[in-house]
This record gives sequence, C-alpha cells and structure tokens, in this order.
Amino acid sequence: MIKLSKDSMEFMSRPLANNSVGEYFMLSDGKRIAALFTHNVPDSFKARMKFLADDLRNVFKKEGFYDYLYSRCNLPLGTISHEDRQGIILSSYPKEFYFKGRIAKGKVQEGKWFCSEKLRNKYLDKANRGNWYTFIIAIQQMAAVLSLLEEKDLVLYDLSYRTILFNPENGHIYVILWDSIGRDGADDVNISPTPDFIAPEIIINRGILSNDQTVYSNRHALAVLNYMLLFHRHPLRGKRINDNDAARDEELTMGEKALFVEHPSDKSNSVDTRELRDSEKPYGNPELRPYTLSGKYLRELFDRSFVDGLHNAVDRPTPFDWFIAAEKTLGLLMPCSNPECEEKWFIYNNESNPKCPFCGTEVRGSYPILNFYTRNNSGTFASDSLRMVVTEKKHLHYRHICNQTSQSIIQYDLDKQSYCDFKNENSKWYLVNNKLRNLIVIDGTERTKIPLDDVVELKDGMKLVLDCVSKDRLIIVQMLKPK
Repeated sequence: MIKLSKDSMEFMSRPLANNSVGEYFMLSDGKRIAALFTHNVPDSFKARMKFLADDLRNVFKKEGFYDYLYSRCNLPLGTISHEDRQGIILSSYPKEFYFKGRIAKGKVQEGKWFCSEKLRNKYLDKANRGNWYTFIIAIQQMAAVLSLLEEKDLVLYDLSYRTILFNPENGHIYVILWDSIGRDGADDVNISPTPDFIAPEIIINRGILSNDQTVYSNRHALAVLNYMLLFHRHPLRGKRINDNDAARDEELTMGEKALFVEHPSDKSNSVDTRELRDSEKPYGNPELRPYTLSGKYLRELFDRSFVDGLHNAVDRPTPFDWFIAAEKTLGLLMPCSNPECEEKWFIYNNESNPKCPFCGTEVRGSYPILNFYTRNNSGTFASDSLRMVVTEKKHLHYRHICNQTSQSIIQYDLDKQSYCDFKNENSKWYLVNNKLRNLIVIDGTERTKIPLDDVVELKDGMKLVLDCVSKDRLIIVQMLKPK
C-alpha cells in the first residue's frame, strides 16, 4: 500500500494496468483510480489533464453541472503527485456496468456488444440485450453528456461504441473520455478514433489536417452511435463497392462517397439482404427493421444526420436536439403484451390498430393518448405537437404542466417530481393528482376541480386544464381502442 500526502489517499502498490501514458492503481476506497504518468508523457498532455482535473471541474461545480455530469463520465477528479511523477484521480467504472449474465459475466458492458446484431446474438443472454425503452433512455443520456461538453467547446476525439458503457437493464450510460477529450481546435490530442465513427470530412482531409475533430464530427459520431444502438447495424455500410482496392474502398465508403443505407431516394448503397448471415438477422435487414420504426422525432434527426448533414456538417442535429427528440419519443412508447417479445416496447405511430413491429402482437385493451396544447397570447389553445401514450410507468412532470422548453439539461434532470401519476384498474385508466392545486376536468358540459390526492377516470374527449403561472396548458384525452 502506497500513501499519498495529498488528502491522505492510499493506493495499492501493484498497478491494475499500464500503457504508454502511465500506470493505474486502485485507491483504497475501491471507487477511484490513481493514474501516474510516465516520464515521457508530453507537457501538453499534462497541461490538458490539469485543465480538465482542476479548472474545468471547478467550472462545472460552480455552474451546478458537477453531480449530473460526473456520475455519467470519468472526467478527472483532481491532480496528484507521487515522488517525481504527476498524475490524476479517476472514478472507477460503476459496478452496474459489468455483465451479470451467463455468457459475458464480468465483462465491461461496452457499447460494441449492443451495436452489432451478430455480437448480440452470439454472446449476450436475452436478459442482457436491452430493449427499445432502455436504448432510448441511453440515447437521451448520451445526448445530455455531449450537450454539456459542447457548451464548453469540448470535443471527444474518440466517441464510439468503445467509449460508451451501457446498462441494458435501465438504460444508464457511462462515457469513458478522460484521455480523449479536448478543447475544440485548441488541444493536441493524440488519439486514434474508431473508424466506424469518423465523420466523412475528417476522412477526406486526413493527412492534410491533424487533430481536426470538431463539435460537428462529434455530432456525426453521436448519430452513428444512436443508429447502431437502436438498429445494431452501421448506417453507411451497404452493398456499394467504390473501389477494387480494399483500403481505398473503405476510405471512399466512409468519406467522399459515404451514403446512407436507407437513403429515401438513392438505393445504390442499400443492404444486400442475400449476403446476411443468420446471426445478423433480423436487424441487419433494414427491410425488416427500417429506421422509420424510431418514430417521428428520432427519424427526423437521422434524416438530418445521414441525408442532409452527412456531407454538410452544419446541418447535423445538436446533442440537445437528440435529447429533446428522445424525451418526446419516450412519451410515445407502448408496452408489448407478448412476454416473449425481446424489445418489450415499441413506438406508437398514430395507428388506429397498432401492433408491435418486432413480434407482430396486436395491442389489446384501451390506452389513453394525451394531446398537449398551450394557451397563446390571443387566449386560445394551440397544439404543441406533443403526445403521450399513458402507461403506469409514466408521469406528468413540471415540464408537462407548463410547457417548459428549457435549453438546460440540468433543469430537465431536476424535474423529477411527479405532478400526476397514472394507474389502471379493472380495465379503466385513472389520473392521480399528486401536486396540482388547480386541475380542472371538462367532461362534456361538466366542469370539475380535482383535489390533491384525488383521482379521475380518463375518458375519450375529456379535457384537462392545468393551471400554470406562465401559460395554462390543455390536455385533450383520446382513447385508443383497437378493434
């Protein structure tokens, strides 16, 4: 056991691992790691680590981002020195990001396990594969981390399935970024990005520009990661061969000639389904699992990423765009009643007789759909283009009551209180008023105020008026009753 004078920290004398950067030792608390740099680490690297560990950490603490961000990524926690060596303190990976299943037990839950249909089918137990609910939670959490970093002009030089940990049980993510993060255009980061996630403009300019990752190339990598997490295939790897030389073909396929495999008008790079192995099905086949299954909001961002913005970086959606799209998509998730369905959930696409697109099970029973409106300056209610399929797992939060469109990730994170819950009893759906002091229900000609802790049955055509200090919100209930 070695003792550091600073903060009386102790760490094991035997390193956990070592590489060209340094040696890594577990601290005695079992939750943190001391990384001691080798003597040949350049001064620019040490300066970048000091900026991240001291300056940036203090900024995030001052602005209230610290707890949210540092629970989702391993930014350096502080600087240390031991004898004549400098180093940093890092968080160890949380225990929830290790597999518990029979096949991959004990392995770190890197995103790569979930982004390939072949790997999922070959190595992961069904309980460890995740489902659409947890995947969309992960998309939202990744977007939150990237959005907070982008606000500070920080970019990841390797944003990929190698640097994202994913918990398939709850959708939580953890970003491994301490050595691959730097200031946009300001830091010399000697990291080789994962090929599948390099933006086309970076590949085209490779050899001309160095360290040219930007917020725009990060946005491309995030879109690829989101697509692969949902569909377990790559959005640019189709049947088209751009050159007989394998290396040149790869360069063109990911760079100058990059084309979305599900491009709405150009099918020249679609997937050749005849070449798919059984282990790559069904998700390897876009005809069986098209990207349109992701629903209106995410589909629009995939179009902006791989159609409009693939070769025009400024058109790519921001991380905050993905955060809001995931938030809206979570509201449209419906549970599949088939206990054998691997995905468990699917996105409601405004069908009158919906069925799970993954297993074909038809929806049984009724579901309330809430349509949101906000009172405008003229006093009338205008549609917010926002809907929610009611399930017992969902709640109405403050942002639903007052139509909050804050650009702050933290405001969304703090908005955890449930103002209204939902429950199903005897095939009837009820809204439970937890916190609204002025909840008015309009059912036909009747107008009723619902007291705190009281319930009201949700019926087709019913209107709920939610009193907000800014602008009132109206919810019109639509009962989905499949035939």
